[in-house]
Amino acid sequence: MRKRVSSSRTKLYRGLSGKYDRNQTGLFKDIEFYTTSIHQARTFAGKEGEVIKRRRDFSNHEVVEFPVRTRKDGTRDFDKLEFDRKAKTLKPGQVLVAKNVVDVGPRASSEVDPNYLWSYGADIYAIKKGGKIHYGRK
Repeated sequence: MRKRVSSSRTKLYRGLSGKYDRNQTGLFKDIEFYTTSIHQARTFAGKEGEVIKRRRDFSNHEVVEFPVRTRKDGTRDFDKLEFDRKAKTLKPGQVLVAKNVVDVGPRASSEVDPNYLWSYGADIYAIKKGGKIHYGRK
């Protein structure tokens, strides 16, 4: 489903694990991934990484909602490989979002999040670099 967002500033977090993430090399050098959960972002950053916070204004952007599924236990999930594929096809001015899902990074541990708060749903965003995404105040 595609829709225009009338006005919103969304607080987003991005977990960076090190030099690879900061330099944005490889398959996703023109795409940035964010979450509305600082706890999920920490599972990508790990103990040694960092979490950056941004406020984004999507009011003049086309938000493309990615389909999610609800499991028998009630948790919401999405096809992460297909999300990545779809993210690569974004045009400037488009934002891809999977709403209220759990997306656990490879560095999840009880040291990073002893209360497992990453297990609560959040929105996952893919944003094409080079588009006119407005940064709000941090």
